[in-house]
Amino acid sequence: MEYKLIKSKRKTVSITVEKDAGITVKAPVGASKAAVERLLEKHRPWIEKRQRQARERASRRTPLSQRQIEEMKKLAKDVMERKTRYFARIMGVKYKYVKITSAKTRWGSCSADNAVCYSYRTMLLTDRQRDYIAVHELAHVKQKNHSRLFYAEIEKVMPDYRQVQKSIKEFENLDLY
Repeated sequence: MEYKLIKSKRKTVSITVEKDAGITVKAPVGASKAAVERLLEKHRPWIEKRQRQARERASRRTPLSQRQIEEMKKLAKDVMERKTRYFARIMGVKYKYVKITSAKTRWGSCSADNAVCYSYRTMLLTDRQRDYIAVHELAHVKQKNHSRLFYAEIEKVMPDYRQVQKSIKEFENLDLY
């Protein structure tokens, strides 16, 4: 069974079946290859089931053309810059700049120096969901974590954020992109 092994300072082993059906194993630095492979063998039925599901979902996805991606990036730059400016004023925060990326596993990020990045894929979301993504990233200007205080910052601006957050999770589970 082929897999990608990532060793780090951690105590447990995790097995992830990626969207492309590849296997990623995260393990403690001291874990032996034999121990990892025993664990993979033990979980083979679960892994194979997840790989079948990933391949099935992949066969339903419609890939975007390079032209569509470029158009979405331009639109995202305009839309997300506007939303970021608007919510930054409301929240009383300053950010460095807005950048649009091709990130596949996250909607946005906020760096330590308050540069805000969004994936062009935010254009697949509803307007309200994009509002949440902008507010979420700007909340990181005040709180560099996902603590109770962080979510309190979001709630000040978006009292219904939990429902919006849930709708984004449901969209992600459709696995259309």
